Amino acid sequence: MATQNASRWLTDARRRKIGELFDRYRSNSKAVAGTALIGLLLAVGLLGPLFVSLEQANALNVANRFQPPSPAHPMGTDHLGRDILLRIVLGARISLYIGGLSVGIATAAGVPLGAAAGYVGGNVDDAIMRSMDVLMSFPPILLALTVVAVLGPSLTNAMIAIGITYIPYFARVTRSEVVSVVEEDFVEAARALGERDSRVLFAEVLPNAAAPIIVQASISLAFAILAAAGLSFLGLGAQPPQPSWGLMIRQSKQYLTQAPWMAVFPGLGIATTVLGFNLLGDGIRDVLDPTVSTELGADHDE
Repeated sequence: MATQNASRWLTDARRRKIGELFDRYRSNSKAVAGTALIGLLLAVGLLGPLFVSLEQANALNVANRFQPPSPAHPMGTDHLGRDILLRIVLGARISLYIGGLSVGIATAAGVPLGAAAGYVGGNVDDAIMRSMDVLMSFPPILLALTVVAVLGPSLTNAMIAIGITYIPYFARVTRSEVVSVVEEDFVEAARALGERDSRVLFAEVLPNAAAPIIVQASISLAFAILAAAGLSFLGLGAQPPQPSWGLMIRQSKQYLTQAPWMAVFPGLGIATTVLGFNLLGDGIRDVLDPTVSTELGADHDE
């Protein structure tokens, strides 16, 4: 009976906690605005390709080139007569693909490294964090350029390069939080009960260190998409015929005075996406822990 009452109490406490988080989320304008912008991006990126094919987006019509925005072409046409709206839609999918997988790579590598450094300490901590310091000594875009130059220009290599670039940020945030959580009484209690270090780390420490990591992931998505656009603009990211936003801006630079909409709409796509993820990250930080203070933005100078 006591076990049932304890289980019911834990369930009720969990429901109250979820209710409090939801209430804070609804009252946080940044979180709501960020969710709306990212929801729009997801809708365009995931549903758009169901109605727009790559062949349609790359269909040439030289007689229809440099058409300004109109009902027939809401975002105009480019120097080859291709519909910019269709290319923007497919470019959203590429941005989500690169951002999601590159941040996934950074999370999968950075979180275990930071957790090991913070939990074990000593020489392990020094070795891991000094390695991260070496990576962070390079500007992110320069490190990404170096990796892509070695691997070769392609969408996949750009994703890998950006993922490697952001590993140190996840490692630092994770280590910082693990170092503080590992001193809590419940961690000492788990150790006293004889639980293995691996179980203590993954079952007790990391779940309680998750909030800053989630915020880091959300903000890193914005910078990953921005970095991917930068690599594509330099010709080292997505390659034709993929309609990447950065590649679209690169192709429009010699036509800025003749057809400015060729650069404006891809630029708006990038700006809206970065704004959305930044707002969402700030909102999530406030919702999960209004008092949390993490060093997330200063490390992301591009």
